[in-house]
Amino acid sequence: VDNATAVGLNGTVPSDFGTGETTVEVALPDDNATATVRVADAVGTVNGTVTDAETNATLPGIDVVVENGTETVGEATTDENGTYSVDVPATDLTVTASNATYAPANETVGLDGSGDAATANISLALRNGTLSGFVNATDDLGPPANATVTVTNETNATVAAVDANGNGSYTVELRPGSYDVTAEAPDFLTDARTDLAIGPNATTDPGFALDPKAATLSGTVTTDSSGDPVADATVAA
Repeated sequence: VDNATAVGLNGTVPSDFGTGETTVEVALPDDNATATVRVADAVGTVNGTVTDAETNATLPGIDVVVENGTETVGEATTDENGTYSVDVPATDLTVTASNATYAPANETVGLDGSGDAATANISLALRNGTLSGFVNATDDLGPPANATVTVTNETNATVAAVDANGNGSYTVELRPGSYDVTAEAPDFLTDARTDLAIGPNATTDPGFALDPKAATLSGTVTTDSSGDPVADATVAA
């Protein structure tokens, strides 16, 4: 109902109700309200526990969706112990768990008749994080040409190396964790970040700005008339 009050419905389903989702009117003390209900030939229960794939810790606040084909037939959220339970039509079902931090994973279950129960324990991995930004130059003369961003992990293994676009932009998807990241380009000094934290489903910008390398100007000073070298000449750039 509109105010999210839980209302228990008991009784016989009218014969003209088909199976699936339908809307009914509920008589309340102050007013009537509509509610969405699902009618099934047989109803069972799917339950289980959702855990972290790496640590095996139970995960509260995970959204669980139960589908019959492409139709959503049940939804729940894991409690403080990472467990859930939802009443659903008795048939073959797909149970998917996810939230903003954890990537979706699913299990399939089958319920044969009313009162049947099936367990779908699901293990979730963290969503990837994103390293994204621009490689700029400190002289404000435009982004360095042919810049490269290299990412190494805690074992000093290279996990990504990407070329920046013409405008200096780059994007890399990474598993959550801590990384060392360097940006380099010809004729520029390298810029680096150490122990850069990449979080799940989050974007991190290291803010690279490369200093130009010192340039060398060389040549010979000669006289206009004879072309002879001029000793002790001063050259200013």
